[in-house]
Amino acid sequence: MDLVRVFARNVNAWRRRRGLVNLESLARAAAMSTTQLYAIVGARCDPSIDRVEDLGLALEVPPHRLLRAVDGGFSVS
Repeated sequence: MDLVRVFARNVNAWRRRRGLVNLESLARAAAMSTTQLYAIVGARCDPSIDRVEDLGLALEVPPHRLLRAVDGGFSVS
């Protein structure tokens, strides 16, 4: 399992579910640069635990849910 890809998919899924139309909105809510967020959602970097927490708080999702892989896809339940 590639946890970085799982995290990227889950962040994108929760972003859409929460109605954050673009990554810029999520970057502002998580107090991070858009460059860093693009790297995270593109699975091009390993996010720190602090960033996992920041994104969970911004998305109103327990951070551990963003790391949860589910058979056949990602976790948005």
